[in-house]
Amino acid sequence: MCSDINVTRHTHEGDSIEQLQTRKGVIWLSGPCVEIAANEHVGRVPAVCVGNHVKNNQGTHHITLCSPEELKHLRNEKNMSMEDIMKIVIEYGTDDWVDLGLGSASGIDQAKVYFKVIAWPGGWEVRHRLGLSLPYDFHITVGYTAGDLFGAGIHKGLGSIVEHASPSTANVPRGLSEAARAIGYLANLATCVLTSDQPHALKVLDMAIDLSRKVPAQVPPAILRDLYLSRCFIYGKDGRLLECIADAEAAMQHDPMSSTAYARKGTALFQLEQHDAAYEAFSTGMRICESRI
Repeated sequence: MCSDINVTRHTHEGDSIEQLQTRKGVIWLSGPCVEIAANEHVGRVPAVCVGNHVKNNQGTHHITLCSPEELKHLRNEKNMSMEDIMKIVIEYGTDDWVDLGLGSASGIDQAKVYFKVIAWPGGWEVRHRLGLSLPYDFHITVGYTAGDLFGAGIHKGLGSIVEHASPSTANVPRGLSEAARAIGYLANLATCVLTSDQPHALKVLDMAIDLSRKVPAQVPPAILRDLYLSRCFIYGKDGRLLECIADAEAAMQHDPMSSTAYARKGTALFQLEQHDAAYEAFSTGMRICESRI
């Protein structure tokens, strides 16, 4: 068992303090902002479930960054010391996480868990640097019927949200400003693995596009264009031509002058033997290119 390591720091929220710490073989983030997020929507969670969590966690909440199994893997398989691991955590574990809303998941025998769904670019960057799996569903557990639920079939990401974060809560001003950064980070991550690991890239792109739809953030049109173009590329390679066309058209909505979007739409239409429509898409793309000369 590794010894506890606590890192306390002031965040850009002023007087609030966050702690990145290891305890019982887990690396987690805790602090006042985490508690604010945890307590929003608490009235929507059955009181007995909230009580079970309070009893087992002394009324505190956290965001797990690295599980006991992952920490054991890093130390035993990668021969990393806790000092090496925490150096990466401290350097890259920025406090740019955002509360997306209340989620829930169900298990066998009517077991249920409730949690806040979290997007955390700094956390994703830490996991990337440590070589841990991505994308990863960050969350804050707030209640459960008997115990927390993990494993196959238990998802705690965007698809589990039952109620989105309220714009009236104290955490949202940061959330709205950081949501675009989260989307941008995912876009960059997907670009890095677009050709080498397309299944991974597709999962990341799906998460980023879902986030852009569900979080009321001002995301730059160029980022949204590139998200759809990247997913369009994968759909085209996989032969999912109708989805490829739909994403090309979505990219055009965010950038009507994207010649790449017209080229990818034309290629998919040509493969579908819709030659007239393909010719029109290619021609429009060519005119855009010529206008830039």
